[in-house]
Amino acid sequence: MIKQIIAVLQQLIPLMQQLFKRKQNEEMVRRICRQEQGLTEAETMDILGTIAAESSFDDKAIGRNTNGSVDYGIIQANSYWYIEKMKLLTKDEALNDPEKCVRVMIKRMREGFLKDWYGYRSKAYYAYLKKGSL
Repeated sequence: MIKQIIAVLQQLIPLMQQLFKRKQNEEMVRRICRQEQGLTEAETMDILGTIAAESSFDDKAIGRNTNGSVDYGIIQANSYWYIEKMKLLTKDEALNDPEKCVRVMIKRMREGFLKDWYGYRSKAYYAYLKKGSL
């Protein structure tokens, strides 16, 4: 019985750590949006919802696209557009500097390009808004 409990705990601990990290990332995004960048509540919700739809706040997320490009990190920065063509981030930054990634997304939003992200364009971010996470 104790071995079974230990086995369950060994599976639960990494999941709990992952959930805690994602919650920390969500708080970091909120801090950058509101305190550092001075975004409105609506703009903050758009950023939070888009990131939730793209990566669920997982700063190590990797998504492979049918066109061969790859999306990296918390904002799912596209390897072709954001890394190679516009050089807004490096692959390493996309996977290891979530704060810089959030600032890039905010910059693009201010330039009118939040629609670059499928999670926004498809309105998938509405699911986050409905949860009332803020």
